[in-house]
Amino acid sequence: MAEINIGVLGAAGVGKTTFVEKAFGLQTSVSSSATGKTIPINGKPYMVRLLETPFDDIEVEEDARISWPVVVNDEEMSPLDGALALYDVMNKDSLADIPKMLRQTRDAAARHRATTSAVSNKSPPPTSQSGHNRAQSEYSGSTVDSQVSTHIGRGTDPCSELRPVRQKSQRSAQKSFLNLDESASSGSSESEGHSSTSVDEPDTHSETPPDEKGYSFDNLVDRLLAQPMSKTDSKFAAIFLALYRKFAAPCRLLESIIRRFEALDRDACPHMVKTVSQLRHLAIMEQWVNSYPGDFAHPWTHRNMRLFVDKIGSNRIYAVAAKEMGHGLAVADQDDDTDRAFSDKTCDCTATIDTTLSSLSSVATLSDGCESDVLSGPSDLELGHKDPHPGTLVTVPGSTSGSTSGSSSSSSQTMLNAVESAQRQAQSLTPTSQTPCSKVQWHQLMEIPEEIIAKELTRIDWVMFSSMRPRDLVRHVSMNAQQKQACKNLENVDRMISHFNHLAYWVANFVLLRDKPKHRALMLEKLMRVARKLRELNNYNALGALLAGINGIAVHRLAATRELIPPAVAKDFMKLEILMGSQKSHFAYRLAWENSSSERIPYLPLHRRDLVSAEAGNRTFVGDGGERVNWKKFEIMGEVILALQKAQGTPYPPMTKNEDVRMLVLDCKLVKDDDVGSQYAPFQFPSPSKEFRDRGTSLLTAVHS
Repeated sequence: MAEINIGVLGAAGVGKTTFVEKAFGLQTSVSSSATGKTIPINGKPYMVRLLETPFDDIEVEEDARISWPVVVNDEEMSPLDGALALYDVMNKDSLADIPKMLRQTRDAAARHRATTSAVSNKSPPPTSQSGHNRAQSEYSGSTVDSQVSTHIGRGTDPCSELRPVRQKSQRSAQKSFLNLDESASSGSSESEGHSSTSVDEPDTHSETPPDEKGYSFDNLVDRLLAQPMSKTDSKFAAIFLALYRKFAAPCRLLESIIRRFEALDRDACPHMVKTVSQLRHLAIMEQWVNSYPGDFAHPWTHRNMRLFVDKIGSNRIYAVAAKEMGHGLAVADQDDDTDRAFSDKTCDCTATIDTTLSSLSSVATLSDGCESDVLSGPSDLELGHKDPHPGTLVTVPGSTSGSTSGSSSSSSQTMLNAVESAQRQAQSLTPTSQTPCSKVQWHQLMEIPEEIIAKELTRIDWVMFSSMRPRDLVRHVSMNAQQKQACKNLENVDRMISHFNHLAYWVANFVLLRDKPKHRALMLEKLMRVARKLRELNNYNALGALLAGINGIAVHRLAATRELIPPAVAKDFMKLEILMGSQKSHFAYRLAWENSSSERIPYLPLHRRDLVSAEAGNRTFVGDGGERVNWKKFEIMGEVILALQKAQGTPYPPMTKNEDVRMLVLDCKLVKDDDVGSQYAPFQFPSPSKEFRDRGTSLLTAVHS
C-alpha cells in the first residue's frame, strides 16, 4: 500500500496530538508519536501517517540541510513527503523556531527541485537500527504518483468548458515540495504515465489572449459562463453585465448564451455535470434579466427570451429559474438601456436565435400558450409595435399564478422597486430657495443637535444615491452634453452632483451669515462637529461637501474666526481633512472606503473621476482590425461600479425624516454671487502637511469636467 508521511512540527504544548486526533477524527487519545490511517484517494487506498516531531528532534546540518527522524518508537519511517508547523497563538515562545524552520524547509525544497533528476537515480542511504537516526532532506522525495497530488488539491470540472489556463496554473501550484519526485525523468513508469496525461496533455482549446491583444466576444462569453475559479472570476459576471453594452448588443449576447446552453446537450460529460453547467448558465441569465430589464425591451429580444423561458419552463429542473426570469421579463420596458450604445436596432441575430431555439433537445417543444406570441411578419418588428401581451408573465409548471404579483418574491425585483421608489423621493429633494437666510435660521440650526443634522443629511444623500443605477454613472462619463439630454435617468446623477455643490455653498452661507468672529466661530464649530457625525455614519459624500465649504476661500480666510475654535475640535477636524485629502491619490479615503463593511455613501466626485480616467485614457477596441475588446479598461471601470453596487445593496436602517433640517438645507435662499460663491469655487481640500496653505487638488474637478 502506498504511503504519505507528513511531519507535524512544533514546540512542546502547541497541540500536535490534538491536531492529529482532529485530523483523523479519532475517538481515543493518541498514544504514539506516529499515527496512521487508511484514506482512499481516487478509489485507491493510501496509508497517511502524521508524525509528531518536536523542534528539538530536528537537526540542521552545517550545510543547512534538514535531517528528519527515520526511526520513531523502534519503527522505521519512510521519507517525509511534507511537514506542518504548528504554534500556539497564546504562547509567543512557540513561534521562536517557526521562521527558521520555514526558511530551512524552503531552501531544502529548492535544492531538491534543482537536483531531482540526479536524486531519482540514487537509492536512499542505509538506515541504522536504533535511536532517532537522520535522513537528509535530499532523499525525502515523495513516493506518491502525480495522480494522488492532483486529487489532493481542488478537483477540476470534467467538462471541457473550463479554461485550460486555469487548469495548468492549478497543476503547477500542486507541484510543491510535497511532490518532489514528480518529473518526466522519474524512473517510475506509473508516474510517467500520469505525467503524460495530466501535465503534458495537449491543449484542445485556444489560449486566452493576453490583455494587450484584447479578447474576442466569444472569449468573454465563455468566461462569463464558466465556473468561477478565483475572486476575480466571481466579479466578472457583474462587471460584464453592467458594461457589455459598450461593445455588444443584447440580442448578440442572448444568442451566444442560448447556443452554449444547447451545446451542453451534445457534450459527452455526465448528465449531472451538464445539468449543473446549464443551471449556471440560467443563473447568469436570471441575473441579467432582473438587473437590466431594459435590455429586453426590444420586440425581437423580448420575444426570443420569452420563447426560451417557456421552453425550459416545461422541465421541472429549470422551472424555478424560468419563473424568476419571467418575473424580470414582465417588467421589461423601454428605458435608457434600450436604444443606447450597442442596441438591437442594428443587431442581425434574430434568425440565428430562432434556429438555436428550435434545436433545443433537452426540453419540451413549444407550448400552445407561447405559439400565439410568434410575430406575424416583418411589420411587427417595428420598435413602436406593442407586445401582444404586455406585462403578462410566462406561465411555467409548478407556479400557482402567472400574474405579476409573484414578482415580489424576487430579490432583484425588490431592488428595482427600491430604485424606482428612491427616484420618486429624490424628485422632492431639489432646492427651492424660498426662504432668505436670516438670524432666525441661524439660531434654529444652532439649536438642533449635530447627530440629527447628520442623520438628515445622510437620509437625503442615501435617497439620491439609491436613485442612481450603475449604468447611469457610466453613461454620464461617456456621453457628450447633447446625448445626456436624451437620457432621462441621468437626471439622478446630475441631482446628486448639484446637491453636493449646494451643500458646500450652504455651509459657507451659514458661517458667513453673522458678522462677528465669535458668532462665526460658533457656527464653524457646529459644522465641524456635524462633519465628525457624518464620518461616523460613513457618509463620505456629505463629509466631502462640508469640507469643501469649510475649506473654501470664503471661509478659510477667516483667521480670527478659526482662532476661536476649541483646539480639540480643530484637531479632530484635521483628522477628517487628512482622511479626505488628495495625498497619494486619496489613499486614506480609499482605504477607509474599502474597510467600511456596513452602510456607506461614496464620495461621488472621486469615483466619477476614476471612471472618467478609465474611459478617456483607454480604447474600447484593440488589435489590428479593432475587433477585440480591451477588457482591461472594463476591469478598471468595473471595480468602481461593483463598489457602488455593493454600497447600494447595504441600505441604512430607516431614518426618521426631520422636516426642520430638510427645510434649512433645501429651502433657504443661498448667496452665490461674486461676494461669496466665486471666491470659494471650485472647492478644494487642504494639505495638512503644509498647514493648510498649499491647497490640494480641486474637489470638484471631476464634477465640473
